[in-house]
Amino acid sequence: MAKKSFDWRGIETQFGKKIAKEVRRIVASQPVTEEGEPVPYREDRPERGLTFHEALERFVDPELPGDSEPDRAPLSERAALEKRAVVLFGKLKRGDVISSGIAQGASSRTIVDPSLFELLMYRVDLDAVVGHRRIFEKPEFFLPAEIPLNVRSVPKWLLAYDRPVIAAFAHDARYRKVSVREERYALGEKQSRIIKVLHEASQTNDPWRDGRSLLDAAGSESTNLMDLFKNKRDLIVSDGTGLYRLKLD
Repeated sequence: MAKKSFDWRGIETQFGKKIAKEVRRIVASQPVTEEGEPVPYREDRPERGLTFHEALERFVDPELPGDSEPDRAPLSERAALEKRAVVLFGKLKRGDVISSGIAQGASSRTIVDPSLFELLMYRVDLDAVVGHRRIFEKPEFFLPAEIPLNVRSVPKWLLAYDRPVIAAFAHDARYRKVSVREERYALGEKQSRIIKVLHEASQTNDPWRDGRSLLDAAGSESTNLMDLFKNKRDLIVSDGTGLYRLKLD
């Protein structure tokens, strides 16, 4: 299908040069599918995707399972980076996270198909995703629902991608670092014990737990559960009768 074109001369004649110039600017910033159809406009689209290190920070738990085991020797900085990169590339292969890059010789940024990440790797020294004679320079990473403004051509499979990409709740091995709806929280020891119990409860048919019992189990001398979460009240919900659950909605 040929790309649709605008009658710029007609627009300029009817509305004037200033309006025509603004229309050109809007059209130029609007991404299109590979067939030339406009992508539905969203005002909250970011200007660009995340860098590799920003993507690790957002999409990969800072402490992976097993990292905090007492008998395990601490990983070197490079080994820790490689371990987290493996997790990120797993998300890229599944399409949970999407990447764009500038292919060698190309004049614009393109979406990297998830299936290619079976062959690709990230080179820190080049700031490029490379593999099997393919090079995508200046790679950026984003969620399927957050196509950046600097991506001009969007494949149809990405537009149809509507399954959830990030779990409502994520945590490290000790529940000291958790995220809810992509908001991250650092918890104290007693807070983490309570959140662990509430998370386990959320996976049952009865997610509510008694506040006094939660405080006792956490070893807290506080008489009010909400006092223990003064700055993190978005994490839990009270039913008003002394029962609490994890706030996932």
